Amino acid sequence: MTWLDALGWAGSVLLVFSLAQARVLRFRILNLLACVILVVFNWLLGIWPLVAMNVVLVGINLWFVRKLLTQRHDADVFKVLEVGPNDEYLRHVLRVHSHDILKFQPDFVWDGAEPGRSAYLAARGRRSGRGRPRQGLRERCGRGGSRLRDAAVPRLLPR
Repeated sequence: MTWLDALGWAGSVLLVFSLAQARVLRFRILNLLACVILVVFNWLLGIWPLVAMNVVLVGINLWFVRKLLTQRHDADVFKVLEVGPNDEYLRHVLRVHSHDILKFQPDFVWDGAEPGRSAYLAARGRRSGRGRPRQGLRERCGRGGSRLRDAAVPRLLPR
């Protein structure tokens, strides 16, 4: 196998690996690197349609990486909303994300009936979760004294 073959295989493997990423920023960065490698590979072979396609993909990935990095800690993009400790939407979010919550905080148990409890959810943009308007969530918010001590919540709070 020549070094040119190895370069092509490395770019192709990295491209496929990038598609298996669950995190969008990681996907975009790995896909960007794969496309740069494939631009060089296809340029050296003179396969101009693939050079053009990968150059366009490099541009798209750069645009999204820049957008993701600039919005990462933008307080206008993410909002933290207080919800009632027994709120049905909170229970839904905890059920849907129970696997991830238990992965990062195995001893986490939520008892909304415990006195003095309150909970917060992070919303991105104008919607929280999948298509649920923030206004509808705000109308259902409750009040409480203590904060949900979930390991995931500090990562979602604006810095």
